[in-house]
Amino acid sequence: MLCEDGFEVIARDFCAHVPERPYDRIVMNPPFERQQDVEHIERALGMLAPGGRLVAIASAGLQHRSDNKTERLRKKLLELDGSIRKLPAGSFKASGTAVETVLVIVDKAPAKKVMPAHEQPVPSSAKTRSPGSSKRPAPSRDIQHLLSKWRRHEAQRQQVDKERYWNAIPKTACWIRKEGSVSVTLCAALLDEPTGDCPPTQAMLKGNSSQLVLCQAGEGPEYFRGHTPGITAAKAEADNRIVRGRMRRFAELDAPTRPVAIDDFEAQEQLLDTLVPTRRVYLPRMPFQLLDVVLLPPQIVTPDGASVSILRWRGAIPKDAKIVMQVSASSRMDFDTFEAKLGSTLIPYRGHVAPSTAAHVLKEIPAPRRAELAARGLTMHDIQFGRIGRRSLYWLHDHEAGSPTGP
Repeated sequence: MLCEDGFEVIARDFCAHVPERPYDRIVMNPPFERQQDVEHIERALGMLAPGGRLVAIASAGLQHRSDNKTERLRKKLLELDGSIRKLPAGSFKASGTAVETVLVIVDKAPAKKVMPAHEQPVPSSAKTRSPGSSKRPAPSRDIQHLLSKWRRHEAQRQQVDKERYWNAIPKTACWIRKEGSVSVTLCAALLDEPTGDCPPTQAMLKGNSSQLVLCQAGEGPEYFRGHTPGITAAKAEADNRIVRGRMRRFAELDAPTRPVAIDDFEAQEQLLDTLVPTRRVYLPRMPFQLLDVVLLPPQIVTPDGASVSILRWRGAIPKDAKIVMQVSASSRMDFDTFEAKLGSTLIPYRGHVAPSTAAHVLKEIPAPRRAELAARGLTMHDIQFGRIGRRSLYWLHDHEAGSPTGP
């Protein structure tokens, strides 16, 4: 098939392939069975040329599995300043699969022809300290301190990522999912006592339409059938409730005191949460596409304008260099630029709908119609939410025409 489409096939077995030279670009969608995606990505990184880019689709398990193979790859990605971004649920539904996936992106550092000044050996005469130079650098400017704090923060973030998946509540027929202090509980609808966020219920005895119950503090319980479509619908509604829970939670929080210390990554995350509680934004020219907002490791910016991640820096940090907080939204940018763009070129999403549900609503609208609605000023914020009876419904409301699309 590839040959018919004009591609040159150079090997039939990726695991046995040895390239003549490294590749500048690698785009891959490896198999997921038996963690082959981890093996393939790790092998592909060894084939990537300096200055090259790797983009791979992988199983969502890459974010939370705790086996040695997966943890080794996550550590390698961290060392290379790579990223793992969760893709919206149903991204490959058109291809016949509902498996949850992530996007792995690695930009390998280019080869250095000339050793930068901060990596050159210190002359012996410069190693002798003067009486006033015996002090260690301030912790926030100590590269080892920064790396240690960032890696600790990454470990905590990975633990939070694990909690975003459903975890069984011991000795119950219930599962809980958390994002920080926001949680939802899914149970068999036959509970004698409160469990997680769910109150006691005997709904299962009333019929097949109430075999599962989804609960969250601040919202009423919602019931689902127990077969696969019902479980899928319950998980999708859990995503929506997490979004609404984050909006309620972070609307009550005060932003941390400014300026935030460059080595206080928890305070930086909290600052992002208060600015963008859903951690998603969209561009005015693409009002129906949400972008994740992610805290990145700081960059060290030298007076000549060079910018290097703390994960790639070698040696002491010069006194005249700046250490700058970094954020990923539509692209990597420093925090001041990100904050300046909010409300103008980056619109914070403050709605009540998860990206997967929004995508489901928008899929019902033909592309030309979506373009027309966008041109008239409709955005993700026009996707509405309501409860009818005990069911949650979602639709796109066209204010000008006075008519909804959906639910």
